[in-house]
Amino acid sequence: MFGNDSYYPKIELGKVVIQQISTEYVKNPESELFVTIHNKGGGVEERTIKEGKTPVKFSGYRIKKNQFIYSRIDARNGAFGIVPNNLNGAVVSKDFPVFEINESKICREFLLNCVLQESFLSQIKVNSFGATNRQRIKEDVLLRYLIPLPPITTQEQFSLFVKQVDKSKFIINHCSK
Repeated sequence: MFGNDSYYPKIELGKVVIQQISTEYVKNPESELFVTIHNKGGGVEERTIKEGKTPVKFSGYRIKKNQFIYSRIDARNGAFGIVPNNLNGAVVSKDFPVFEINESKICREFLLNCVLQESFLSQIKVNSFGATNRQRIKEDVLLRYLIPLPPITTQEQFSLFVKQVDKSKFIINHCSK
């Protein structure tokens, strides 16, 4: 994103996000809204529960809008996201760690772009553990990875640029069909 030789300081991810670890016992899963995180930065959205597949009672996390969240199992595939407004109050299992973002240091969109960079994901692939299709990355490891930290105004400009590029890609894809 800013190159390996960036003159911006690099900081540990844990300096800009704080893990929220207050668990909650979900007594009535049938009445809850569940979440999934798509790979390759595909976003956070409501998880569709198939008929007859209602989750059992479990301990997990209740998420809030604008929190940073990832899938321990699919982090190596870019399963990171920011909780959208419509999923405020939804629940996730403990395989989806949740973090508050220190927005005085980093803006949400910039953070998301940092963790979706191939250089960041390659670190995760090297340090994931477990069986082939169930490899996880633990929070303590993830929070030690380095990301660039330009001034907040530069982050905001970068984020606006990325949004405009994404908007242009959307228009091109839908106009060419």
